[in-house]
Amino acid sequence: MDLSAVLVLMCATLLCHAESDEITWRIIDWPPFYIVDGPQAQQGLYDHIIDDLSMALSEYDHNLLEMSTPRALFEIQKGRKVCHPSALANTDAILSSVNSFLLPHRIIIKHDQADNFVSLLNPDNSLSLKKLLQSNKFGGLSKNRYTSSLNKIIDQYPSSRFYKSPNYSSLVDMLIRERIDYILEYVPITQFAAGPHNQLTSYAISETQDQHFIPVHIACPKNSWGKAVIKKINLALNKQMSAPDFIESRLRWFDSDSKKLLRKIYQQEYHKDKLDP
Repeated sequence: MDLSAVLVLMCATLLCHAESDEITWRIIDWPPFYIVDGPQAQQGLYDHIIDDLSMALSEYDHNLLEMSTPRALFEIQKGRKVCHPSALANTDAILSSVNSFLLPHRIIIKHDQADNFVSLLNPDNSLSLKKLLQSNKFGGLSKNRYTSSLNKIIDQYPSSRFYKSPNYSSLVDMLIRERIDYILEYVPITQFAAGPHNQLTSYAISETQDQHFIPVHIACPKNSWGKAVIKKINLALNKQMSAPDFIESRLRWFDSDSKKLLRKIYQQEYHKDKLDP
C-alpha cells in the first residue's frame, strides 16, 4: 500500500473515531427537571444525571443541545448521535435501564377555582380526564408528551376542547391568568413555575390510579452507536447505586410527601432492571 493510501486510511479512521466519540444530550427549558437559565441553571434532576454520566463516560465528548421532545425523537430516529435523558417507556429508541422515577401526571387547577370542580370529583377525590374533556372546562395540554394511557384518551377528543402547547411554563401562566381551567403536568413543574406564592392545587387522574410511578429512561438511536452507548450508560447507572446520596440527588425538587413516597419506590424498584454487580 503506497503512502497516499495509508494517509487516506488513517484520516478516515481518525474521522470515524472522532465522530463516534461524541454524545449530544438533549436538554430543554423544563425546570426543575432541566434548568436552562437563572441562578439554578444546570441544577435540575436530569442536568445532574447528564453530569454524572458525562463523568462516567469520559471517553466521549459531551455536548448539550436544547431541543423539543419531537425534535429529539426525530434526531434519534434518524440515527444521529443524540441521547434523550428523560424518555418514557413508550419511546421509539434503545432505552437504558431506569435512571429515575416520577410520580404520575396530575390535573392542576387554581386553588381558588376548586369549587368549580366539585361536581366532577370522584368519591376518592380524583378527577377523570375523560369527564373533563367532555365537560365545559377548557384545558391546556401538551399533546403526545404524556404516558400512552393519557395520550390515548386525549386522542379521542377534538383539539377544540383544549389548548395545545409544548411550552410548559406558558401553560402554567395561562392557568394562573385563568385563560384555561386546568392543565396536566407533574407537580414539581407547576410548583417551580408558579414560584413561592403557589396558587395551584392538584388532583390524581382516575384513569391512571393504578400507575403509582413512572419509570424514566435514557433513549439513544437504534443503531450500533446507540447500543454501545446504552451498554456503557447501564454500567454507569449500576455503579451509581452504591453512592450514598444517589436517591437523594433525584428527590431534590419534590415536596416532602412526594419524597417519602419516591424514596420507598427507589428502594423497592430501582435495582430490579440493573445489571448484577
